[in-house]
Amino acid sequence: MSALTVQVAVDHELCLRLAMLEDTDSVEEAARKITEQILGAFVPVQDRPLAVSHRGRTLDPRLTLTACEVGPMDVLRVAYA
Repeated sequence: MSALTVQVAVDHELCLRLAMLEDTDSVEEAARKITEQILGAFVPVQDRPLAVSHRGRTLDPRLTLTACEVGPMDVLRVAYA
C-alpha cells in the first residue's frame, strides 16, 4: 500500500484538484474520498451513484486503483452515473 496523488475533476468542473489516495483503494472508496468535501459545497448532492472514469473508460467500482492501472498524477473524472 502506498500513497497515490491524482488529479480529479468532479461532475464536469473545469478545474482539476489534487487528491491523495491509496493505491489499494477501491474505485468506490476513491470516489468517496474525492467527493467528501466537494459534494454539497461545490457540486449539488444527488441521489445517484458516482462513476469514476480514467482515460475515457468508466472504472468498475469493485476494482482497486492499481488493478485499473491508475498511476501518479493521472486524471480521474467523477460524475453521477
